Amino acid sequence: MSRGRRISRLKLNPPSSEAAYKYLSSWNGKQLFHDPSNFPPLSPESFSFPPKPFSIDIGCGSGEYLCNLAASQPDENFLGIEISRRSIYQAVNQAANFNLENIHFLKADFHLLYPNLIDNSIKDASLLFPDPNYGSKNTKHRIFGTAFLDQLHPALTPGGRIKVLTDQEPFFEDMLQLGSNHPKYKSQAIARHMNATGLPYPTRFQQAWENIKRKFYYFELIKLPVH
Repeated sequence: MSRGRRISRLKLNPPSSEAAYKYLSSWNGKQLFHDPSNFPPLSPESFSFPPKPFSIDIGCGSGEYLCNLAASQPDENFLGIEISRRSIYQAVNQAANFNLENIHFLKADFHLLYPNLIDNSIKDASLLFPDPNYGSKNTKHRIFGTAFLDQLHPALTPGGRIKVLTDQEPFFEDMLQLGSNHPKYKSQAIARHMNATGLPYPTRFQQAWENIKRKFYYFELIKLPVH
């Protein structure tokens, strides 16, 4: 995480074995990098969901947003992807407390999951408060980029969305320009300098930034058909 982006540090609170079995998968980064074929496809069926497109939250953090969303939409399925062990443990514990049946969490680096993406499997993808990774040495670690958009496009269903939210205006403009200029997407729902995010449920970052009166920036990208 970039300097200045930390909020209160989460305690390492491992879930029970029952909760971990039900809600958590962990894919080893080195093994995933060297041979992604050793891992299942990133499809609903791989996480014991019904065979219909699901929603994913990339960098889901401690899961407040996704767990509340899953609780409000019991007929839809949700996958949270997070690299931080502390955060994903917190998310699993929340899912267990809610006794949710339609959510799962995957501890993995999304950059490494591209070979495992499946066509038309993702209804929408959320990217909420991604790390801007400022500095010339760090921008290469940004999740949002041309490769991200190229690889995610076939995995989205027709008309599927990528939802992007940040509190960093320069980062927002960089991402919006990249997404708007991409030939496979159409940008929409562009909002700048918001006092509230418009999300149905706040993320942990949103709660922290609202307390210090930061502005929020949001846009969506809609998948266009390839001719």
